Order: sequence, then structure tokens, then C-alpha cells
Amino acid sequence: MVLDAAVLGKKGETFVFIDIDGTLVNTSKVVPDSARDACVRARANGNKLVLSTGRSLPELLPSLLSIGFDGVVSASGGSVSWGSKQLFEDPIPQVQVRELMKYFRDNGFEYLWQASRGVWGDAGLLEELHQAVRPDVEELPRGWRTFANPNEEIDDVLKGLFSAPQPGMAQEFREKFGDQLTVVDGSLDAEHPSNGEITAAGVSKGSAMRRLRKFLGADDARFVAIGDSENDAEMFRAADYGVAMGNATPLIKSLADMETDHVDEDGFAHAFKRLGLI
Repeated sequence: MVLDAAVLGKKGETFVFIDIDGTLVNTSKVVPDSARDACVRARANGNKLVLSTGRSLPELLPSLLSIGFDGVVSASGGSVSWGSKQLFEDPIPQVQVRELMKYFRDNGFEYLWQASRGVWGDAGLLEELHQAVRPDVEELPRGWRTFANPNEEIDDVLKGLFSAPQPGMAQEFREKFGDQLTVVDGSLDAEHPSNGEITAAGVSKGSAMRRLRKFLGADDARFVAIGDSENDAEMFRAADYGVAMGNATPLIKSLADMETDHVDEDGFAHAFKRLGLI
């Protein structure tokens, strides 16, 4: 089934916002050939592709960027670029960063900070992120490092990632800081049952989509979101059409207009075919 312009609800160009982990990148941490080919063909057909990820810029593999994207939303909306131009950055205010650091240390949380110029964190969590997104290099990638001391000042923080020592503590954190920051459930593995992601108040993949649409003057375009996890929720709400991967969380599936196959079963490429992008 091909979904034409009438089904997608708007006329004009199509902009596709693409999550990375669990969407473009499979559970083996690679981009399937079918997904890479789908991106190349979709752009050749005149569609605009925007990488929209929780990863910060230093976490993006050159091989991933080499696929070719018209824009990049990184750090879950904290940074937005179009072509080679950096458009927006929305860091967490420094006073809040200091408050969060104290809270994390006082309560035994592991945490790390992500920015456009680097990644800083507790050694254990930093190494886990390294293995998850940069397995191509044996040592920590350039710009990544552990905290020099517990009170180290880090400016320009676009996003935080935390793991609480006990189940339920992530919810306690959300209740304490949820009105001051954007807090969503994280996507760490089962060894971290109480974890989450933090951006500045009002900042999300959805807010980045809306700002980019306004910047481009693309009111008549079709904005499509494809993703699988909780930090994609606001992107789905902001999009004209949402595609959930077969491995997506129940929340993302509930927000989607269409569900494709699992990421390990060529779900990404199948979605592009059903959307009529290729």
C-alpha cells in the first residue's frame, strides 16, 4: 500500500524525521543495507531527511552521517542544524545543571552530560554509552571523558542521562524536577531499571520539529516521524504522520498512524515503501 499526499494530509514536500537507535540502527548496532538504500533513494526522489536523535553530535558515527541527511536534530532537540548551518541550541541553564549535579551525587545516581562539543560522565555509564553508540573505536572517542571531580563545572549541557540506584527513584526525580525540565523515560538496558533523559524545559524532538518547520517556512509540507522510544513521543505529536517501528514502546505505537515491521526485519525500508517515498 502506498500512502499518497491525501493520506498524509498535506501537499508539497515531505520531510522525514528519523530516530537512530531502534529505528535506523538495528539491535546489532548497524544500519541495515535496506535502510541505507531507502534513505539514498528517498532523497533522490526529492524527499528531505532529518536525523532526529537523542545522541549528541560527538556520538554520531561518520559512517552514519555519510548516508546523507538534509538536517540533524541532536540531543533530543537540544541542537538543530540544516545543511552545514547550526540553527538553534537550547542548553540546560547552568544554575539547573549545578542543582542536578548535587541531587545526583547526594542520591547516588550515575549520570552524564551531552553537548555539541563533548560528552562527560561517570566512568561506568560513559563506557556503556560508548559501547552502545561508538563500538567502532576501542578507547573513548575524542571529546568524551569522565568527570575530573564530583563538582566539575560543565557548561553548554544540551541533555543529561541518569541512572538511579533503586527502582522508583526516576519517578521521584520526575516529580521533583518535571516542572523545571523536560524529563522522559530513558532507554538504558535492564541493568538500569530506573533511568531517564533530561533536556531544558520545553525542549524535545517535537519542539525542534516545530522550530525547523517555521524556520524553513514549510507550512504546506508533510512532516513524517519514524521512531520507537519515549523520547520520540513529542516528535510524533508534532508530526503530520507518525510511523512506529514494530519494536516500538506501547506509547509510541499508541501515537502512531502506522506500524511497520521490527527494526531487525527491514522495518525501516518497509515503512519508506508504504509511505511512497521509494
